Amino acid sequence: LGIIGYGSIGRETARLAAAFGMKVIALKRNPADRVDGGWCPAGLGDPDGKIPARFFGPDDCEAILRESDYVSVTLPSTDHTRKFIGERELAAMKPGAYLVNIGRGEVIDERAMAAALSANKIGGAGLDVFEHEPLEASSPLWDLENVILTPHISGANRGYMDKACELFAENLKRFVANRPLLNLVDPALGY
Repeated sequence: LGIIGYGSIGRETARLAAAFGMKVIALKRNPADRVDGGWCPAGLGDPDGKIPARFFGPDDCEAILRESDYVSVTLPSTDHTRKFIGERELAAMKPGAYLVNIGRGEVIDERAMAAALSANKIGGAGLDVFEHEPLEASSPLWDLENVILTPHISGANRGYMDKACELFAENLKRFVANRPLLNLVDPALGY
């Protein structure tokens, strides 16, 4: 499993994949920085960055795609990630590889992906996010048998609000104690 975007979602994806015996490789903005200092409930994710067998940087996208049987895209949408995976990157994928996008739709060139799927250049795709949401009725993705479409619900779960409240409570304690807050957005990075 190649994970494109090794943030909180990518790390939880890696933990689940590893539990099923999958070899995990990961791409992140700074591959040397493996530790995630953000909020992570005990037993979830990969806060120390120990699961991936290898890390890749943004310039190595084609390399990680060439090695992966499955690709999970968990990138945020920023100026640097829009259309991060395009025609060239899709052509680097194994012919039978599967692409899953649970990050943001804008990070994959949807036209190029639909063409690759239509021509069976990749095995298939599971898509929860799209360039334009809801997915337009005219999209060729609706008619492809090698595609599973879901309506941007991959993050929905019964415990989401409980976890959000736990994070809020932890950050409130930190704020009162004048300690650094967790999961701050960096305006320069866009996430």
